[in-house]
Amino acid sequence: MKTIAAELSDSDVNFIRSLQRAERDFAMEAIEEKIAREKRNSLNELLAEGY
Repeated sequence: MKTIAAELSDSDVNFIRSLQRAERDFAMEAIEEKIAREKRNSLNELLAEGY
């Protein structure tokens, strides 16, 4: 597992905190969702090219 650093705006951090969520957990979930979406998009593009 790797550690990465990211800078977020104060307003983004305040919003995450208003949800009463840990910044780390929120970021991990967001990254996992984005990766899954990108993989689905890549698969859909490959399937479309196959037709």
